[in-house]
Amino acid sequence: MNITGALRRIATLCGASWPYQQAETVIRELTGIEVSHDHIKNLCESEASIVAKGNQETYNSLYDESLVDAVESLVDYLAYEEVEKSTTVENRETQQHSTESIPRQSNIDRLYMGLDGVFIGEVSRKRYIEAKVGIVFTDERAEISKGPNLLLNKQYVGTCHTVSEFSQKLFCCAMEMGVDECEELIVLGDGARWIWKIAETQYPKATLILDWWHLKEPVWETVDSLKQNHMANKDAVRWGRRLVRFLWHGNEKRAKKFIKELGKQFNIEFPKTAAQRRKLDRKSLPRLYQYINNNSKSIVNYRAKKEAGYFISSVFAEKAIDILVCRRQKLRGMNWSRDGADNVLSLRELILNEEWENHWQTQMAA
Repeated sequence: MNITGALRRIATLCGASWPYQQAETVIRELTGIEVSHDHIKNLCESEASIVAKGNQETYNSLYDESLVDAVESLVDYLAYEEVEKSTTVENRETQQHSTESIPRQSNIDRLYMGLDGVFIGEVSRKRYIEAKVGIVFTDERAEISKGPNLLLNKQYVGTCHTVSEFSQKLFCCAMEMGVDECEELIVLGDGARWIWKIAETQYPKATLILDWWHLKEPVWETVDSLKQNHMANKDAVRWGRRLVRFLWHGNEKRAKKFIKELGKQFNIEFPKTAAQRRKLDRKSLPRLYQYINNNSKSIVNYRAKKEAGYFISSVFAEKAIDILVCRRQKLRGMNWSRDGADNVLSLRELILNEEWENHWQTQMAA
C-alpha cells in the first residue's frame, strides 16, 4: 500500500489521461512497476478530493472578498446620495463633469464565458450524467494560417455535480481571469436554461449571445419538415433564407411575426399551455417559435457583432467539452458514477489549466 510521491503523481496523471486498465499498462511499460487499475482509480479519487477541498477554500475566500467589496460599494453609494441631497445644482453639474472626465481603467476589454453540457453514461445504464463545462477566455488570439483562432489566455472549468457547484467553480475561474476588471462580459451558450440562469443571476450586466449555429440549425430543420408536409422545395428554401436573414440582423420580433403568419397560412395551431408545448415535435413550426421566444434576450445583431470583432459562436465551449470530458469519459463501453466522473474531470481541469505542477509542489511542501 506504500507508494512514493513520484509514483503517485505518475499514476494520477495516467489515470486522468487514459482508461484505468490502459494506465496500468502504461505505468508498467514505463517504470517496470505493477500498480493495479483499482489502485490507480483510488489514487485519482484521493487526489481529486484534495483538489476539491482546495477549490472550496478558494471559493470561500473569493466570495468573502467580493461580499466585503459589495458592502463597501453600497456604503460609498449611500454616502454619495447623502452628499447629492445637500449639493446645489451648480455644484452637482461641476461634480458630474469632473467625474465624466476620469476614464475608467481596465486591463481587459472583453471577457468571454462559453458554457455547454454533455451527457456521459451512468453506471446503472438507466440514465445519463450531465457534465457541465465552461471556458473563460479573453480576446487575445493568434490566427494560424487559414485555420481557427488559437486562444492565448483561457481557463477551463467543469463538474458533473449540480448547477450551483458549477457556478461556484465558474466564479473562481472568472475572478482569476479578471471578471471584476473587464469592460464587458459576454456569455455564449446554446440556449440551455441552466446557462442563462447562471448568467442572469450571477452576472446580470453580461451580454448574452445565443450561439449562431444553434439558432440557425433549427430553422433549416423546420424547413426540411415543411418541405414534406406543406410547401414546395423552392418556397421552403426561400422562407428559410428570409428567416435566417431576420435573425442574422437580430430582428427576433420580426422573425416571430413571420413564423406566426406562416402558421396561419398552413393552418398550424400554436399551443397555449406549457403541457401542449412540451409535446411539440422538435422540427415543428411552433417549436421553432418557442425556441426563438425563449432565447429572445440572447439573440443579438450577429452581423454587427461579427463586424465589431466579437465571437458569436460557442465553438470554444464545444472544444472544451471534447478535451475536458469526451476524450477520457466517452469512450466505447464506459459508464460512470457521478463522483467517479467528477474526480477525473477535476484532474483533467488541473492539467489543462497548467496548474498540475503547482498542485504537486504544494503537496510536497505540505
